[in-house]
Amino acid sequence: MSAPPTEPGFWKEVTHTLSKIVDVFTRPLDVISNAVSGRLEILLKRKPRLYVNFHPMSAFWCLAFAGGEKKAMQMSFMADFSHDDPGQTILLIDAYIKGTKPWIKFDEPIDIAPEELVTPEYQVHFMITPIIAPVGKNWTGRIIFIDQWHRRYRTKKFEFVWTGPTELPARYGRSRRANETSCHHRCSC
Repeated sequence: MSAPPTEPGFWKEVTHTLSKIVDVFTRPLDVISNAVSGRLEILLKRKPRLYVNFHPMSAFWCLAFAGGEKKAMQMSFMADFSHDDPGQTILLIDAYIKGTKPWIKFDEPIDIAPEELVTPEYQVHFMITPIIAPVGKNWTGRIIFIDQWHRRYRTKKFEFVWTGPTELPARYGRSRRANETSCHHRCSC
């Protein structure tokens, strides 16, 4: 005598249940591997070349003050931005000069879509410390931009014109709060 034949539905249910169990245990691994592979793709892909064309007579630098004693170097400019990668958008989130650290970031990130020339409708400005330029004189150098993946892009040298006093003007006095910044000219900072 032979054993009674098993129903085909039984094995179908067993394999379906096993596949669900395997799926539950492998789904977190899939999420992690997708995140790692996405990041590796960004890191291994060629970094786009960023093109920055500063507008003439629009690049200035001055001192910014916080709490009366703390000083920073404020950079302000207008420029056109583009890049050479047709497959990705670059989002510039910060900038600094070699030998400094960002103190106050951009008000708004600069979004550079593929194959587009972007001109922000506002004066781009940021603040850095320490002050590396001679106070009261024009400064010529390179700006280093940082994108959303923390890749760095160096510009060509450009001259930033000095503007403003070398000390906090008396009419501004001390800021109301220690973390509040004061600028000597009428800008949005």
